[in-house]
Amino acid sequence: MNNNQETHRSTIKGLLKHPPQTELNFTRKNLRKVEDQLKRAFVEFYQKLRLLKNYSFLNILAFSKIMKKYDKITSRNASKSYMKMVDNSSLGNSDEVTKLMERVEATFIKHFSNSNRTKGMKILRPKATRERHRTTFSTGFFAGCTVALILALILIIRARNNIDKPEATKYMENMFPLYSLLGFIVLHMMLYASNIYLWRRYQVNYFFIYGFKQGTELGYQKVFLLGFGLVVLALATVLLDLDMEMDQKTKDYGTFTELLPLNLVFLMFIILFCPFNIMYCSNCFFFLTCLFHCICAPLYKVTLPDFFLADQFTSQVQALRSFEFYICYYVWGDFHHRKNSVSGACTKREILCKDIMALNIF
Repeated sequence: MNNNQETHRSTIKGLLKHPPQTELNFTRKNLRKVEDQLKRAFVEFYQKLRLLKNYSFLNILAFSKIMKKYDKITSRNASKSYMKMVDNSSLGNSDEVTKLMERVEATFIKHFSNSNRTKGMKILRPKATRERHRTTFSTGFFAGCTVALILALILIIRARNNIDKPEATKYMENMFPLYSLLGFIVLHMMLYASNIYLWRRYQVNYFFIYGFKQGTELGYQKVFLLGFGLVVLALATVLLDLDMEMDQKTKDYGTFTELLPLNLVFLMFIILFCPFNIMYCSNCFFFLTCLFHCICAPLYKVTLPDFFLADQFTSQVQALRSFEFYICYYVWGDFHHRKNSVSGACTKREILCKDIMALNIF
């Protein structure tokens, strides 16, 4: 750090311009806020140092495995001399990161944990995400409900012969695209949960790669829980819709029946945009931020999470078409009489999807 030496003139000017009240007043609230910010800064800095140290260790381990494979294939003994060079390099010989970690530990323990090493290291070290039994039970419960609701839906359709009725074709042409949006979303969530399971099994540091805050990232069980919960909600809505459609007592509530899929989508948006920490608020905010960056890609720097999300959207063409059908059906169409096209608005819905695809590719 370069410090400019003060002259006599600058010293006199500083004294003349200095305010008469030199005491600094801080409230207890401000001090607590600054202390929390410093504590978070130390924790994040220490975790970055741990990642840097692990990065160095993994690189040395990779060199060792590559050279062992090379010796095995070529029947040579070149790994010893090569690894000796690696150990003598700055990658294997430098201990600056270790010393810096020790300094951070000593400073943090002294000033933020009252010289209690056990308490200080518990805060500094990353907390492993614990899967709760309640999450496992809820996931299994919703999975069982999903199977039961699917069987109930099949039996109701077979018992009432809904497929053979003349109005069934018109009903399916409108209801299937509306509910298929939820099906595509759930399918994507299930595949994402499977990816998380495989990443954890093979020790892929995915939360660091995608920029997730460690400790708040969703595990595969929580993603499965959200997916099965959404499936149960969607299937229950389908059964309610089908029962109200076929029951003569509820024929007068046709408008309410047609609005059931829209209410389900509204509920999803309410959960997604809910500012309260009820349904994984930090993850929803992260998703919305990445989505905003994808939409405004020319105006914002695109990072790996944004690119990954945009790439996933290119695989969800059918879901985007179903979402466009929602707009056409409830805005331009006459959903009271199940007319999904006004002046060809919904029959040419592929045009908007092509524009969205072009924007994502751009």
